[in-house]
Amino acid sequence: SFIHGAINIENIKKYIVTAFPFWIISLLGIFVLYAILKDKIIFESIFFSFLAAITFPHVYIIIKMFKKQKTE
Repeated sequence: SFIHGAINIENIKKYIVTAFPFWIISLLGIFVLYAILKDKIIFESIFFSFLAAITFPHVYIIIKMFKKQKTE
């Protein structure tokens, strides 16, 4: 609802079409990383560090987004 203004089937389809390439690229990146580092002990450390590195900025943006919605 923040991006498109309302939650309905049309906007959900728009979101999926927009987000799908990013999901595919992310999955491919994880598989490539796994293929390269699967025999390494550090794979889990790198993987979870990467997840934290992308999760923390998302949390920050979502907090700002909800604060903006409350003030409007």
